[in-house]
Amino acid sequence: MRRLARSTDEALFAECKQEKRQLLLRLVRQAWDTELTDCQRSYLLCYYQDAMTMRQIAESFGVTVPTVSRTLKRARARLRKVLQYYLRNA
Repeated sequence: MRRLARSTDEALFAECKQEKRQLLLRLVRQAWDTELTDCQRSYLLCYYQDAMTMRQIAESFGVTVPTVSRTLKRARARLRKVLQYYLRNA
């Protein structure tokens, strides 16, 4: 009987974790689409998806390295702020 209860609890926990993951993914997509500028999205993709350095991104876009750094920092901060708001009110 305890095994059944434990496995049921584990299944509910796993389902809850999956729902939270799906919610977080939905929120990230929404924030990505609505809260970031095109430039921020481009730099984030280059930096995280394409594993480009800030110097490579700067050269590709014809800007300075500090500009790339500031843009990435602001994009991450904006995503963090928006996601914290959504998660507190979810």
